[in-house]
Amino acid sequence: MIDINQLLTPPKTIAIVGLSEKTERPSNQVAKYLTNLGLTIIPINPNIESVFELRSYPSIGDIPKEIKIDIVDIFRKESEVLSTIQE
Repeated sequence: MIDINQLLTPPKTIAIVGLSEKTERPSNQVAKYLTNLGLTIIPINPNIESVFELRSYPSIGDIPKEIKIDIVDIFRKESEVLSTIQE
């Protein structure tokens, strides 16, 4: 059964798959915007150690289970989106 209160609760933590440390990339710009709104972001990128002074995880599965993710934002090639969703 769907909890209506949960649906109406604004998101607080957003995992960003494919977050780049390069400021010209859309993923970086979106992450900066979300951070400025006061949201918590979780970087997901196996090729970087950190961005915005936050640890980057190699994959969604590597995020500690005690961290509740409200939204997953995917910045990957179309061919890689399905595997991210399945994870």
